[in-house]
Amino acid sequence: MARSLRAVYHTPEALDDFLGDHLRQMRQSTVPAIRRAGEILGESLKGYGIGYRGPAGLLAAGQMILGNPLNGTLVPLAPIFASNPMAITCAALGAVYYGYQALTDEEKDKLINLVGEGLGLGFQLLRDMLQFAINKFAALLNSEEWQKSSAGLRPQP
Repeated sequence: MARSLRAVYHTPEALDDFLGDHLRQMRQSTVPAIRRAGEILGESLKGYGIGYRGPAGLLAAGQMILGNPLNGTLVPLAPIFASNPMAITCAALGAVYYGYQALTDEEKDKLINLVGEGLGLGFQLLRDMLQFAINKFAALLNSEEWQKSSAGLRPQP
């Protein structure tokens, strides 16, 4: 599964090396959505003590929700995403936030089992990581700072 994630991001680097640089760039972005996605993944990196398998697990789950089976058969990405790793990451985290919550309990269990087996993560650990990301995402969406930074993105009445 790590090889499939590397293919999604078109990187020949080891996934750990790529994610280290990628998360650093995201957290330094001036775009609030990118910076927040980088913060969520960065906290999953520090908080679970399993290295880059934490963020990789969240990204893999998001990719699978988006329809990429991560089984060596790469689903073509829209051209706009193919060259933009930050967009791919934000899409995956958005899928975790919105898509995971829309799954049935059986679908959630299947997703967790597939990603867990693919990345060597335990079922409960991955479930907790997904819930952490959802909670963090929700808190950020409701924060006053986020409301101010995204005010120009909402349609005006």
